[in-house]
Amino acid sequence: AQDEPLLLRWESPFRAWELFCFAVITVVWVTMLYRREAISLPKRVPLVLLRCAAVAILVAALSQPALVWERNRVEPSHVVLAVDASASMSLRDVYADASVAESLARGAGLEDAAAVAKRTRLQLLQAALLRNDAAALRSLLQRQQVHLCTFAGSVESVGFFPTHESVDGLRAAMDVLPADGATTNVPGALAQLLEQAAGKRVSAIILATDGRSTQSA
Repeated sequence: AQDEPLLLRWESPFRAWELFCFAVITVVWVTMLYRREAISLPKRVPLVLLRCAAVAILVAALSQPALVWERNRVEPSHVVLAVDASASMSLRDVYADASVAESLARGAGLEDAAAVAKRTRLQLLQAALLRNDAAALRSLLQRQQVHLCTFAGSVESVGFFPTHESVDGLRAAMDVLPADGATTNVPGALAQLLEQAAGKRVSAIILATDGRSTQSA
């Protein structure tokens, strides 16, 4: 964004009626002062103006003037995408409820419900995020930076992807995510992510997990 112009701001400004009173008193005082002196009018006028100017400077100083230059800086926020890397994400599930399998197949962009049972939980997640030429990831990167992490017992950073041009790197990183962690600590991962996000512009934490903790926080 563009910087704002240099502005003059009064920290303790006088009210209009106060300034008017100052002006009237100053003019009357200076006029009375120089009426008693035997000075010609051409010499008296500059002296009157100088005294009025001195009073005006004093009033301005009491108003505490400050020069202000505002600089606008845009800092984009980022989304944390935290993917469960525990061994449970390598399991394949068979769903007795056909409607659930069909919903998963649609979300992952698979051809039919039968294909769901052939993929692990992590593969279903990858398929959902990478379907339609990684439309979901592209949408995120259009407005946000993306920080990709994995977690099992603790959080591990995979990479930081700052612009929509880094979508190919994010896709490649998603393709090789592991699923070999010995434990799953969902509350601990969230606590660690929130601690890491302190002081940063994090707009959201997207947690991709099968939802089961095997380790206390």
